Amino acid sequence: MTEGTGHRASIATALTLSLVLRLQEARKIQKMAPVFDNKEILVVFVLGGPGAGKGTQCAMLVAEYGFAHLSAGDLLRIEQQREGSEYAPIIQEHIKEGKIVPMEIVLKLMQESMKRSIENGHTKFLIDGFPREMEQAVKFDAEICESAFVLFLTCPEEKLLPRLIERGKTSGREDDNEESIKKRFQTFVQTSMPVIDHYSSKGKVVQVDSSGTVDQIYSDIKMALDSQLATRTSSHTAPATPAAILPAVVEEAGPETRSLKPILPGETPKPRNLY
Repeated sequence: MTEGTGHRASIATALTLSLVLRLQEARKIQKMAPVFDNKEILVVFVLGGPGAGKGTQCAMLVAEYGFAHLSAGDLLRIEQQREGSEYAPIIQEHIKEGKIVPMEIVLKLMQESMKRSIENGHTKFLIDGFPREMEQAVKFDAEICESAFVLFLTCPEEKLLPRLIERGKTSGREDDNEESIKKRFQTFVQTSMPVIDHYSSKGKVVQVDSSGTVDQIYSDIKMALDSQLATRTSSHTAPATPAAILPAVVEEAGPETRSLKPILPGETPKPRNLY
């Protein structure tokens, strides 16, 4: 590392620390209460391994159900390019160094994006590819809005790998190569599966097999989502029974049929579909 590079890195580190401390102090002043009321706002996390189809399915749900779709990665890229952003230098430096952008910045960008969407009349949110680790999950629920449930798209690695390699031919993404893909699989299992287990223990995981066609996957998601939305509506008018609030997992019931099976609190997703 040259002297100039080291100096720039030191400045970036100091800026990051200063900004993070200011964001943390602002949260203390707000008494750590969630910014948005989960009785008025519906937040659905959409998780799944690389290539599970999160973006494709979210786009279809937005078109039909009127969700606002948030992607942590997209928010960071947009903020990085926004003229005058105090976060841009920090985001750029972390991405350049291959480091995770401070969680406080990600949460702040999500909060601001949600606020704008709510002002435009949106009350339902799909948050794609987030939370990626436990601390993010806990912080979002405590500080931004308690999530309703997790839509978990599962697919065996042997099906995801060729999907991503094929996508890499046209995506232009540097991480759509076999070596990077396998590292991303490993990272997902190590950091995101504990998040799935955490929400599963609360009975808040809707697991859908995403190894089929786009239309088949969407049909399964709609079935599970409609059930969740109906439960949410009824819970605002009458007490829900324990059976009524359990989410469902779409699993294979035979070559032509599928069935819905509750994921009980404390039950973990089937190991055959880790992604």
